[in-house]
Amino acid sequence: MHTKRYFFHDFETGGYENTSILSYYAQVTDENFNKVRELELYFRPDDGIYKVQIQALNYNKINLLEHDAKAISTKICVQKILRFLDPDYSESQWLKYHIVGHNVNWDNAHLKTLIGEEMFRKRFHKPQIDTATLALVMQHKKLLPEHFEISLRNLAEHFGCLPKISHEAKADVETTINVLRAMLPQV
Repeated sequence: MHTKRYFFHDFETGGYENTSILSYYAQVTDENFNKVRELELYFRPDDGIYKVQIQALNYNKINLLEHDAKAISTKICVQKILRFLDPDYSESQWLKYHIVGHNVNWDNAHLKTLIGEEMFRKRFHKPQIDTATLALVMQHKKLLPEHFEISLRNLAEHFGCLPKISHEAKADVETTINVLRAMLPQV
């Protein structure tokens, strides 16, 4: 018997390209988007050298000194991610997760880099749910205003589930779950 599991995840990084992964949050949910388990990690580059852009740190409000005090090496973080994926997996009959996120391809690319393309394919279904794409469909169907700027924060505000903080991995995942719950009855 296969149980449906959804995998919500979000990375916060030090910028857009060639910068350090700083934090990660993942939540496995059941088919009703109720939390089954969660993982929160703070990354320290294995060489100890953070590659960041000041404007990104200003945007996501990460203080590198505070961050480094709780961070662990990227190598250990990857091991923790792989162990986090294991409870629903056995070689004979394994469960693939349905990935969900907001602009989730960006997060998927980081995860593939960390765990490898083959492991990613073994653990995740190819189709994914992206709240940004669903918002485009809703705009097309006139369920969102034509000139609505699609961002996670704007969707959360529109659906009345605005978080206390944003651009923090755990808060962004929880907001994505709430936004998706609000969107699905309409699409």
